[in-house]
Amino acid sequence: MTRSVQTTLEHPAGFGEYLTLAWLGTSLATVAGALGASLEDEETVREASYGYRQRRRHQDDNDGGSEDEHQDGPAGL
Repeated sequence: MTRSVQTTLEHPAGFGEYLTLAWLGTSLATVAGALGASLEDEETVREASYGYRQRRRHQDDNDGGSEDEHQDGPAGL
């Protein structure tokens, strides 16, 4: 990695160059994440964020199911 950075910069890469590169990458990722989040609706984000079991729990909570009916683990199978 160091050699490719030095070749691109055409001088030895120091700590400052790597710090700047890390800052740039973090900034770009933050902006990309913000733009991506603003383009999605809440339901799409929820589906991507939660696993099947978590979505099922939310459905059960909204349906009024009791905790005993929807246990996870061997007893709830």
